[in-house]
Amino acid sequence: MSNPVSRRTVLKGAAATAGAAARDGTPVVESSALGLELGNGTVLGSNVTITEFQHWHVDDTWSPTFGRNASITEAYQEMRWNLRDVSTLINFSVTIRAYAQGVAFQYALLDTGSATIAGELTTFVFPGNTLVYSARDEDEYDVVAPGSR
Repeated sequence: MSNPVSRRTVLKGAAATAGAAARDGTPVVESSALGLELGNGTVLGSNVTITEFQHWHVDDTWSPTFGRNASITEAYQEMRWNLRDVSTLINFSVTIRAYAQGVAFQYALLDTGSATIAGELTTFVFPGNTLVYSARDEDEYDVVAPGSR
């Protein structure tokens, strides 16, 4: 797989941590807010420092124990930013994995203990005239089958 991501950035803005992405020099996600709201009202992402950055490429094949395919090809680039919230000192990470067919995005809380995620504050701002395919699960943590309401 050739490099599917020509540029990935995470920026500390005045209001919130933000991310943007381009493929072959063309913006696919414009500057968009990143953040989590915890059950106690804490908002992560509005003022962070980067404690570590990692970037790697995977181009591998593996064999599942069952299923239709005898082998699965995994090819992607992954970037991970470990972040520390300045006001609470909570450590968390943002991981972005770019495949030829799309992207995956994940938050992880890195400290020990437990936390309740009350909401995700992430937005995705796409350039004009972008065709977007998405699931119809509009409630963040309540999966609803399309047409059931």
